[in-house]
Amino acid sequence: MMRCIFCSKERPPSLEHVVPLAIGGSLTTDRVCEPCNSELGSRVDLALTDYLPIRVRRGELGLAGNSRKPPGRFELLTGDVELVGEAGGRLRVTYDEATNKLDLHRLYQATDAITPDGQKIRQIVVDARDKEKVTVIINRERKRHGMPPLSDEELAIEVSKLSVNTLVNPTVRMNICVSYAYLRHAMFKIAYELAFLWLGESYLDDPLAAALRTAICKPEVGSLDSFHGFVGPAADCEAFSPFWKPHQSHHLAYSQEKAGNVVIAVRIFDLYAAVVLVSTDAARYFDGSNAHPTELRFVAMDAVSGNKMETTFAEEVHRIVTTWQATRTFPSPVPDLL
Repeated sequence: MMRCIFCSKERPPSLEHVVPLAIGGSLTTDRVCEPCNSELGSRVDLALTDYLPIRVRRGELGLAGNSRKPPGRFELLTGDVELVGEAGGRLRVTYDEATNKLDLHRLYQATDAITPDGQKIRQIVVDARDKEKVTVIINRERKRHGMPPLSDEELAIEVSKLSVNTLVNPTVRMNICVSYAYLRHAMFKIAYELAFLWLGESYLDDPLAAALRTAICKPEVGSLDSFHGFVGPAADCEAFSPFWKPHQSHHLAYSQEKAGNVVIAVRIFDLYAAVVLVSTDAARYFDGSNAHPTELRFVAMDAVSGNKMETTFAEEVHRIVTTWQATRTFPSPVPDLL
């Protein structure tokens, strides 16, 4: 039994990935109970791992997580799309793993049309690959309109009227939805869990920690809006530049003491970042006379290999300064061993 860091109840432990496994997180804790793990995983973690830019990156890097199958590399471009222009209708776009190409398939469409002599007819459009299905489609359309089926001879006559129209570089319209709901929760959750791991058991009794976990667990989308912290595109977050260069497969995080407060910065890939105030009482954890407390931590994770590096913030800053003095360049965010 242990005290869950979210609900504060004494319950059996379960394995929790601080950065979700679906995006290659390798830092874990066992201080989250199964009910909280399940609830926050499906509502909060999923908001981050399925956020469109991150989901695309998961496909590029082949990150499957527990699903055992990563998102499709061209998932953004697949699905049903609407043809624009006089042709109208819909196409289904799929990705062929064997050929590494996108495949366009015209979906069956039946519309009413008027011939030049004023006769009303039912016009059927199918993909050329579905030609053998035309006889079935004709009789299906007749049945829908209360008409008797055609004989084989009559069907053969109708099939003989088929014409082929090739669409060259068709213009299509696709609706893409991007949800930002609970993204703030997901980044605050990572910062909160890191704060517990790095600051220790006493962090659970920190007033701000109690307020943070209560807000993170609330289902209201705006429950964290009043808390101090930046959450947004990594390019807009100055907490990691110029010291750590962006990297498409690395996650970074570090803690820092500022004006008696404790702040944790998190960067997911080179895409999303957060800077979260996790405590307003740094003296609870650090000796104020130490300019760079060894308790302040830095972690880097490689999402593809699963390797990670944990060190103190002071040691990481020393590595950066030493590299700069020797080469006048900033080092990679993760050493070569990763």
